[in-house]
Amino acid sequence: MSVKSWSEKIKEKRKQTPFREYVLEIASWIPTGFYKNWGQISRYPETSRSPKVISNVAFNANRHDMLKYGREYDFSKNFFENFHALFLEIPLSANISQMAGENTEYADTVVAARNAYLSNIVVENCEDVFYTFQAVNSCKNIFNCVQVFDTCENIYFCLAVFHSYNIFYSRFIDTCRDVWFSTNMIGCSECMLCHDLENTSYCIENTQYTKEAYLQKKTEILKQKDLFDSWYLQGDTVGKNIGSKNVSGMFIKNGENIENGYFVPIRAYNSRNIMFSGGENFYDVFDCGLESKDFYAVEGGGTYSNNVYCSSQIETCYNMFYSYYCNNCNHCLGCIGLVNQSYCIFNKQYSKEDWEVLFHKILEQMDAENLVGSFFPPKMNPFYLNDTFAGAFSRIKKEEALKLGYLWREGEVKTDIPEGAEVVKVLPPPTPLLTKEGEWIPSIREKGGGLSDYQGSDAEGKWSINPEIMKKVIQDEKGNYYRIVPKEYDFLKRYELPLPTMHWSERMRVNLGV
Repeated sequence: MSVKSWSEKIKEKRKQTPFREYVLEIASWIPTGFYKNWGQISRYPETSRSPKVISNVAFNANRHDMLKYGREYDFSKNFFENFHALFLEIPLSANISQMAGENTEYADTVVAARNAYLSNIVVENCEDVFYTFQAVNSCKNIFNCVQVFDTCENIYFCLAVFHSYNIFYSRFIDTCRDVWFSTNMIGCSECMLCHDLENTSYCIENTQYTKEAYLQKKTEILKQKDLFDSWYLQGDTVGKNIGSKNVSGMFIKNGENIENGYFVPIRAYNSRNIMFSGGENFYDVFDCGLESKDFYAVEGGGTYSNNVYCSSQIETCYNMFYSYYCNNCNHCLGCIGLVNQSYCIFNKQYSKEDWEVLFHKILEQMDAENLVGSFFPPKMNPFYLNDTFAGAFSRIKKEEALKLGYLWREGEVKTDIPEGAEVVKVLPPPTPLLTKEGEWIPSIREKGGGLSDYQGSDAEGKWSINPEIMKKVIQDEKGNYYRIVPKEYDFLKRYELPLPTMHWSERMRVNLGV
């Protein structure tokens, strides 16, 4: 069989993947956590399945020398055993980084960004991005969000926001400004607690007010800090599709002929099982896109690429098979960390003719073992499943995950926590009071209530946060630890926002509604 024939065989298998199987296979390679590993803050936890971790700077300085790890294929083992041995041998960067920019050491999958902290997928001139998954194209001041696209600024605790400004505790927002606690809004401004509106202003709970009346009510609503989280939790978690035709799924923008599409931010068509991606002929794809086509079982990257099969973190490549973290390559099988290479198998370079012969021989072995078209198996996955998007979307339980062969994190998260810092606990929120008129009034907790001691309103009603909180470590109700960093403190202070009461990984799950 030719390379094209094997490609077609992979395509046919991936076109039939059940959705949950796709999520477990592919999204389990998208970590949402960060860990201390080999002296680095890394996407990889410290386990026997993780590669040797080095700094991003050290990795990029030696990346053009990755062929030195090239090895012969061992036909006494199956393909994935060969691949995992190479994966464990090559020292990889603590996090995925392409033209990382400035102050991005504590972020993963970064391209040309500044000041990204404990965030994943920060791409193209974004700045000051904290605790966020997928901020793309000139976005600034983004905190606690999932999917923020296209010149957004000042976005806090949100999901799926596009070309918008000053958006807080909201989901599915397109071309809006000054919106709070709202969902499925297009072209709106100065709206609060609203849903499914388009091109309107000065609305509260879908009722329009004069500008003066609205601003007065807005002031009163924003005093009720204890209710901010609950208002967000009560919002709609289903995003409407926009400008799309013949699609199934949620929040697909300008798509066509898509089955099972979720959070598809850029044009996609003729695709199935696609999330956080956009392109042509995408099947079983997560977090890929931009001028790319013909992806089958692919996770991460994929900009300006085509014909990529069963691979992860591939940028500007074509004709790639079962490879990981490669850039500007073509005709590679089972390769890791390569840049500007072609006709390689397990990081060893061949002539075009020899490459095709060995490629066919390896795929024949895989076919005999029914592995052609399968993604990297659970037993070699280096990530804790409960700290990945697969763990969130599949709602899988620990027992099933371990039985399938995935790893599972036990214990609390302490990623960036300094030793010996004083711990401030998050206590359960006080129960709001319901008046006879049916209005919720937040109750007041007395001093000595943990995190609440560091924030509150003064006698004149002005909200303030004690800067001493930046010297403390916060422990949420699930036992996980996090900090308030200076840029975050400044943002909370500027917009009079309450301190977050959940660990940043839990905030991501709340955003997704899972």
